[in-house]
Amino acid sequence: MVAPVLEVRRDDLGTARVVDDEPARLEDGQARFAVERFGLTANNVTYGLLGDDLRYWTFFPTLEEGWGRVPAWGFAAAIESRS
Repeated sequence: MVAPVLEVRRDDLGTARVVDDEPARLEDGQARFAVERFGLTANNVTYGLLGDDLRYWTFFPTLEEGWGRVPAWGFAAAIESRS
């Protein structure tokens, strides 16, 4: 199963792409969610601008150097869990 992920250039937040990523294996106590909707606002720009200082870029690592995944708020449905 692959999932689409939005990434931005860390040095140019106006440049974005959607990449397919293989979800990580779930461990006990974890759940997987399918994003139904999300929003991008000025708050997301702040996350991007402070990505290095506040270590946001380390929360959701990318496979390619220079790209990042900006945290966003949204709605999702639980599709899998491990207890």
